[in-house]
Amino acid sequence: MIVDDNELWVDGKKVASGSQLIRTVSFSPDGKRLAWVEEKGRQRWVVVDGKRGPEHTNLLSTSTWFAFSPDGAHLAYVGNLDDKVALFLDGDIVSKERPGQQYGFSPDGKRFFYNIIDGDDYRWVVDDRPGALRYDGDVQGLGIVFSADSKRWATVGGKKGKVRIVIDDEEVGPPLRTSRALRWSTRGKLIVFAQDNDGIVLVRET
Repeated sequence: MIVDDNELWVDGKKVASGSQLIRTVSFSPDGKRLAWVEEKGRQRWVVVDGKRGPEHTNLLSTSTWFAFSPDGAHLAYVGNLDDKVALFLDGDIVSKERPGQQYGFSPDGKRFFYNIIDGDDYRWVVDDRPGALRYDGDVQGLGIVFSADSKRWATVGGKKGKVRIVIDDEEVGPPLRTSRALRWSTRGKLIVFAQDNDGIVLVRET
C-alpha cells in the first residue's frame, strides 16, 4: 500500500486520487475492506470500500480513528456533523447522546459498545442499552473487555477515586485503588490485575 497525499495505491492498483488529501488508511482485520479519510480545506469524508460517507467538519483523532469489527462487517468512528460530535456506525449516527472516546466490538463482531458523556459522568452502552451505572471520566481507561465467547463483558468504574470492577453492568467486589488490567480466562472467569488500598499488586479471579 502506498499513500502519496492525493493518491492511494494498493497491490499496484490506484484505489483513489483527486484534489483532496488522503489520510488515515486502515484495513479491516480480515484484510478485505479498506477505509480512509479524505480532506479538502475544512471538509472531511470517511471513505469505505471507495464509497464516501457524510461530510464532516472534523473527525475525532484517536489512536485508532476507525474501529472495524473483527469480521470486518462493521466500521465505527466519531466525527462532527452540523457542529455536533456524533458516533457513526456503518455511516449512520448511532446515538444522539454525546459520545466519549471509547467504542468497539465483541470478539464475534455481533456486539457493539461505546461510552457516552452524561453530565459530568460517563455511562457505557452495550447492545444499544445504556448502563445504569455512572462513572467519573478518569476511571474509563481500560474500556470494555469481552469474554472469548462474547457473552459477558467487564470494565472498571467508580466515582471519587473508588474503583470498582463491573461485570455486565453490575459492580462486584470491594473498592480498589486502581485496576491494572482485566482478562477473561478460558473457563469464563474474570482475572483482575489490580492494586488494593494498601498498595499491593494482586490478582483476583471473579
